[in-house]
Amino acid sequence: MLDNIRHAFGLSAAQAGLAPVAAALGNRFGLERSLWAALLLITLGSVARWLPLESTLWFGTTTLSAGIAAANVLLPPLIKRDFPQRMAKYIGLYAATMFVTASLASGAAATSADWRLSLGVWAVPGMVALLA
Repeated sequence: MLDNIRHAFGLSAAQAGLAPVAAALGNRFGLERSLWAALLLITLGSVARWLPLESTLWFGTTTLSAGIAAANVLLPPLIKRDFPQRMAKYIGLYAATMFVTASLASGAAATSADWRLSLGVWAVPGMVALLA
C-alpha cells in the first residue's frame, strides 16, 4: 500500500517513511538511546489508546506508530554492530517476534469484550522493557 501512496503523491521512499528522521536521531544520540526513545513512544502510545477519549486514541496510534517505525529503522544497525556474525539470525528473530506479537494482539482484540483493555494491555511489555 505504501508504494501506491508514494506514487499518488510523488514521494520518494525516504519521504514516505520516518527512516531519515530515525537514522539522524540514531546518529546524533546513539542507537541505544534512540531505541529507548522509540520504545517510550510505543509505550506512551499504548497507554494513550487505553484512555476513553477519541483524541487520545488518535494521538496514541500516531505516537506508537512513530515508535514502531523508528525501532524498525534503528534495530537492524544495532544488531549489525553488536552481532555481525549472527545478523540474519537476529533480524529474522526480531521479524518473527513482531509477527507473533501482532498475531497475539489481533487475536486478543478479536476475543476481548473490552476493546480498551485489548489495546492498553500492550503498554505492560513496553514498561517492562523500558525498565530493563
